[in-house]
Amino acid sequence: MFKKFLAQNKNSIILIVGLLLIWGIILFINRDQTPKLLANPQVGQVYVFQEGEKFAPMRLDSIVDNKRFMRNYAYLFANAIPSREMILANEFDLQFFAIYEKSELERLYETGKLVRIYP
Repeated sequence: MFKKFLAQNKNSIILIVGLLLIWGIILFINRDQTPKLLANPQVGQVYVFQEGEKFAPMRLDSIVDNKRFMRNYAYLFANAIPSREMILANEFDLQFFAIYEKSELERLYETGKLVRIYP
């Protein structure tokens, strides 16, 4: 009975398995890499902080010892984490630095205030 079912539905089963495999690959590629990027900071990364319903991107400008010098983004985003494409490179404030220690960024991530890091 099971062999008959497999024989009659072979193409459908192959299609379903293929779609599940593609879906799994897409999820694997698009997974959140924030913990990995937090542990290995590099200049140019964009950190997104959350306060209530507002999201504030900041770009990592330089690293000195355990301090991270970051530039504020000129705008805030409301109600959703902005995608990397929405954060324009020329909209960071060049007149002001925010300075974070590594341990402070880790604490902010653990408490949910640092929600995403983009490479």
